[in-house]
Amino acid sequence: MSVNSETLVYHYEARERFLLWVGKANICPETGVPLLPANATFVPPPILATQDDEIAQFDKALNQWRIVPNNFWRPLCEEVNYDAGRLMATYQPLSLSAFGSDFPNYPSIPQICNSRVVVIAICQRIRFIQEKFNTACLLHKAIGRESLSLVPLDSPDAASLACLPTDIYRYKLEIESIVYLMRRVLDSLAQLTYLITDADMFQKTKKIAHNEIGRALDVSTQGTDFSRVIVGDGERYEKDSTEFLKIINELFNSFKHSLMHDESYTLIGEENPTIVTYHAKHNDHNSKIVFHNHSAHHIMMGFQDTVLRILSNQKVFVPYVVAKI
Repeated sequence: MSVNSETLVYHYEARERFLLWVGKANICPETGVPLLPANATFVPPPILATQDDEIAQFDKALNQWRIVPNNFWRPLCEEVNYDAGRLMATYQPLSLSAFGSDFPNYPSIPQICNSRVVVIAICQRIRFIQEKFNTACLLHKAIGRESLSLVPLDSPDAASLACLPTDIYRYKLEIESIVYLMRRVLDSLAQLTYLITDADMFQKTKKIAHNEIGRALDVSTQGTDFSRVIVGDGERYEKDSTEFLKIINELFNSFKHSLMHDESYTLIGEENPTIVTYHAKHNDHNSKIVFHNHSAHHIMMGFQDTVLRILSNQKVFVPYVVAKI
């Protein structure tokens, strides 16, 4: 079937072979013949004959469609795009000093950990995140310059195309490492927050009960000083109005735990770097699957704004602390 001389391709699900979507066929540049991708056919299904409770299913043996009950399992998906609340052009590298007034005076853990060493590490990780972001931007531009058209193996351009998958994975791994480092910084700030909001409890137990940002998002901590400093309350403490903490928590969990994340390796922003993954809470694929599709610039800005917001909230809380570890 063709529309305006363009051949249509009917794509079906690989295992159950029910109709998914219709698209235009790519044309072979050498022969001019339409190309048929995997799990697809040029045979048009009787779409007009189907009802809401029916669907076309392709019979490969007979090379034709049949109408069957529409009771196939499908994942429930939702796309999420993070907006830092300001223009991408406003992004600038963040510079914090471990020895100035950028950080409050955190208590240390006697005999175990000097909080000043933690602050120095936070500053260095932020610098490294920004360095890796610059690298990711350069890799993104390099990938964009490569041609994905069919090239003969004996062509001078074949050697450069052979390196393309490596560049893509380098880009993707740089993006992953940025998310991991962001989470590391935020988890460090969460633990430092616990040392100032729950100093008495730590002194009794010697345990940092809330050691990650996910704990601040948990229902069980809502209303506590720890959660109010990390997430904010919109009153005394500045609020996480863009929900960056939720986004970065889901990105990190997907990168770390989800097999679906590897399905995103071919997804790359056309004009600017993106951070992309699929996330199902607790890897339950019967629940909603979130397609995270974010501008890397906005994630960088959200991270910077969140770090500064938490530091500001910590400074608001510190004057109310009288207990010392």
